Amino acid sequence: MRVYRKTIANVERSERREAERNALSILLHEALGEGVALEHLPDGRPVLSSHPETHISISHTEGLVMLALSDKPIGVDVELRCRQTEVAVKRLVSPVLARAMQCLNAALSDKNLIYMIAWTAMEALYKLVPESEVLSDFSYWPKSLCLDLQGRTFSLRARYKKIPDVSLSVHGVIEDNYIYALATYDEQGL
Repeated sequence: MRVYRKTIANVERSERREAERNALSILLHEALGEGVALEHLPDGRPVLSSHPETHISISHTEGLVMLALSDKPIGVDVELRCRQTEVAVKRLVSPVLARAMQCLNAALSDKNLIYMIAWTAMEALYKLVPESEVLSDFSYWPKSLCLDLQGRTFSLRARYKKIPDVSLSVHGVIEDNYIYALATYDEQGL
């Protein structure tokens, strides 16, 4: 698994998409060399027709583009930390994950941080399992949710209900301005 990131200039909203595309082109060239053919499936997922054995996931937010490549399926998400996600996450999150988040919330002074972590983890899971339709397609284990504020990392494990014998892992990093998460199929069972 390889993860690449590129900062982009703070540009007007109308120019942002172009800046993101340019940054992604640079990252793809850096990672895979010349002649990379990036296409999108009908559901919007990116694929590399020039490298069919390589799984790809892309994420972007204000000021940053991330690219994850792997020989196995992968999902990546990056979010700007100042974004307010509490309302959206409370509406979308499963009851089990909500309980785990409440436990962590009690220990955090930055109340929005736990919602940012949940949002980023959920987005990475959706990119890993694109056929998932709603959050209820996933089940989470509250005891698997780990937050290390000193190391600025987090992790959790989940299961996609349509493939119950396979577990999923999400690992993330908390930076000053960004939070990002990588979701993968677990090599071990729960």
